[in-house]
Amino acid sequence: MPTRSCAKARCRQGEILGHGCARIRSGKLQPGDRVPGISRMMQEFGIARTTAGKVLAVLKDEGLITVTPGWGSFVSQ
Repeated sequence: MPTRSCAKARCRQGEILGHGCARIRSGKLQPGDRVPGISRMMQEFGIARTTAGKVLAVLKDEGLITVTPGWGSFVSQ
């Protein structure tokens, strides 16, 4: 059974995912635009590095972003 902190982390992750998806789907972030990286998400949302990495991984798995090591993450075309 997950602890409260795990449930809270998953909830926060879902909240940030929803925020990112909404910005992409609404057109606030256009194809080719840079998506905030792990460090920026950590600062902006006050989350752990692993949570920020999981958010980017889900956005990538959903096909919403493309990750280029050494360059960053960008909204997919």
